[in-house]
Amino acid sequence: MKSKNTIQSILRTMRPFGNLETQTGKATLSRRQLLLKRVGTWKHILVLCTLAALLQLTPPVEAQVMTAHVDQPIASPTFVNIYWDAFWDLDNPTMTKAKVDSITQAIIGSRYWAGLAEYGVMSASFAGGFLPDPHCALKAPNSVGFWDPFNPGIAGFIQCEHDNGPPIFRQNDVIYNIILPPSAIESDFWSANFCNGPGSPTAWHYHGLQNGFPAFGGQPIYTIVLANPLCLAGSSLFENLTHEMVEAATDPYPIDISIFPLHFGISTETEIADFCESQFVNFPDPNAPVRVSPYWSNSQQRCTSGLAAAAPPTGPEFAPNQSWTMQPYYGSLGTFFADVDGDGRADAIVVNTNTVTIRRSTGNAFGNYEDWTMGPYYGSRGTFFADVDGDGKADAIVVNDDTVTVRRAGAICFLCLDYRFNPNEDWTHGSYYGSTLTAFADVDGDGKADAIVINGSQVVVRRSNGNMFTGNEVWSWSFVPGTMGSFLFDVNSDGRADLIAVNQGSIMVSLSTVTGGFAPATNWLGSAWAPGSVPGLRSVQFAKFNWFGKSPAMVYVTNSGVYVFPAATATGTTRFMSAVNTASTPFTQFGSAVTFSSWPYYGDRGTFFADVTGDGSDDGIVVNSSNITVRPAAP
Repeated sequence: MKSKNTIQSILRTMRPFGNLETQTGKATLSRRQLLLKRVGTWKHILVLCTLAALLQLTPPVEAQVMTAHVDQPIASPTFVNIYWDAFWDLDNPTMTKAKVDSITQAIIGSRYWAGLAEYGVMSASFAGGFLPDPHCALKAPNSVGFWDPFNPGIAGFIQCEHDNGPPIFRQNDVIYNIILPPSAIESDFWSANFCNGPGSPTAWHYHGLQNGFPAFGGQPIYTIVLANPLCLAGSSLFENLTHEMVEAATDPYPIDISIFPLHFGISTETEIADFCESQFVNFPDPNAPVRVSPYWSNSQQRCTSGLAAAAPPTGPEFAPNQSWTMQPYYGSLGTFFADVDGDGRADAIVVNTNTVTIRRSTGNAFGNYEDWTMGPYYGSRGTFFADVDGDGKADAIVVNDDTVTVRRAGAICFLCLDYRFNPNEDWTHGSYYGSTLTAFADVDGDGKADAIVINGSQVVVRRSNGNMFTGNEVWSWSFVPGTMGSFLFDVNSDGRADLIAVNQGSIMVSLSTVTGGFAPATNWLGSAWAPGSVPGLRSVQFAKFNWFGKSPAMVYVTNSGVYVFPAATATGTTRFMSAVNTASTPFTQFGSAVTFSSWPYYGDRGTFFADVTGDGSDDGIVVNSSNITVRPAAP
């Protein structure tokens, strides 16, 4: 369920008592969201208020093991589509009833359902699609409530179809898919609480009949899916529909309340599709792929779908949280991660106004505090850490108005492990910085980080010779900086850092050439999501992971998870999918998304990717006001 409603707003729009599960559009979500929207008598209000107080004790966002809520699953559900519009095809010429039914049947009959066997759902069937029975309201009102004592409501329509529809509607373990027409939006108690912006519900599942005893108790089970364009922003009809179908089959009674005998059970945003709510996979419909919702596997601890396009078979991901500092550790002038002692593990560096402090990585924690500059060392135009002399240790670089100064990392005595940044060295003997970007990366592949500045469309490089940055070289006259950031990272695994411009709808890459200079930019977006279309995108970064043969990858950190797009060949092949010889089949784009965390993972003081464990794969690091947490790349 994907509802942004708080308990206060929920209790202001109380409905008849019963059970509820909702789905909203792609948005930042909170686990404190509450589903208690179905309330009737004052006795139920007392029960729900008690539950609300208990639900304030929510678990931390980052649990080490995530367990989706499953309760009373239906082993062999039968689905029916019920369209609340007698003239559906006339009103929806591009999404006809036959088309929706055909795709629904294909999904139910595919491998998509195989993974649900883990939860006891062994099979599913589709009994067809149906238009409203003549005894029932022929079309949903434009603004329709779930329960409405004066006008046609969703509950009343379900009751009418149950009583007057074909016999299949009255059999056990039948799940109705109630599909509202594009003209209708659910609006309960005359408040626009559906499809009204990020976080508002777009679909949900529920159970029981309004005329039953008790009301809204037991079967039938039903999903309610809104086809209004406002409800499909950032998702699709089948994405929302499959989200609710798999959850209706595995948790048909998400809120189960009765007064006599006293009983209640509740699930919030922890059902099997909720953990994967910011993702989709393409179902291979013969006419055109359709987006469907993946779902969580408790046993595999990852999102899956049973389809070939789902998560990779070995489940690359980040391991559970590990606290690498037991107290706050961040710098007022910057926090960085780089290998300053040459042991292959990135260390934690903080820059403050009085000094630069290092906590070296031990492989499973950051060690003791070490003062590496014994006084202030930072630049008015930037402070950086990169290996400029090629000895395998990141050096400290400060850029000021008048020059670029380097303090090399090294031992302070012969054959000892006591490292510090050595005395200042002037590496440019004059001003050198960019109005658009100043960066340090190895662009010529000699193992030493070079100095790069970007001023508008001009890119200038001063190569490192190990002792200074040499003369200016113009490597591009026509670079277009990215509207969402410009980066230097080796995306084609040739040992030379390339120039990347990240835009709303493109990832423009200018490859570094053997002879020096950046080649004309090409769009590497490939199968990756356009950055401007990703809800809650916090940052775009670049890293390398073992699953892809240490080949490059683009990383999206969002409010709902971490998604990785490995570099791919022109045919979309990555090193994860098969061995790729980049000399003969070079990388030219980014491939499809791989979910590394289907739960929020970011720091209030920064999110980073660096190899702190020394296994060659970059790990996920978040810096918060309280500590530094690491999730090593696994397995």
